[in-house]
Amino acid sequence: MSKNNNTQKIVGLGLFTAIVIVLQLMGSFIRFGTFSISLVLVPVVIGAALYGAGAGAWLGFVFGVVVLLSGDAAAFLGVNALGTILTVLAKGALAGLASGLVYKAIENKNRTLAVALAAVACPDRDPGLVDKCCCHKVPLNSSVKTGFPT
Repeated sequence: MSKNNNTQKIVGLGLFTAIVIVLQLMGSFIRFGTFSISLVLVPVVIGAALYGAGAGAWLGFVFGVVVLLSGDAAAFLGVNALGTILTVLAKGALAGLASGLVYKAIENKNRTLAVALAAVACPDRDPGLVDKCCCHKVPLNSSVKTGFPT
């Protein structure tokens, strides 16, 4: 990768990172009834398409960090802090990674379809293994009872 392309990628990822942070923090103000609308996955998908699966994973990870810092996961931190942190960060990173991989696999055949399928792949709401391993099986320490069956 040339120096100019590397600089463009760094600057682009910096801008997309800032957009992810702002959209996640401001997204709680956009409401339809009792539901808040999250537009934060849009820059994750676009960043993954432009810069690759690794960039998508980074943007998803940043999304997870902001979710933790904004207090959106606070209710689950009391139940199992380590499990919640691992789940939120892993789900964000995996969503961005999946989006980038799907786009890369299809982009040469049909770019429009690749973007659409990458957007569908991104909001990975139930990655199964991550949820089961992190939320229900990883206690904060051996003396903490989570109330979940093991």
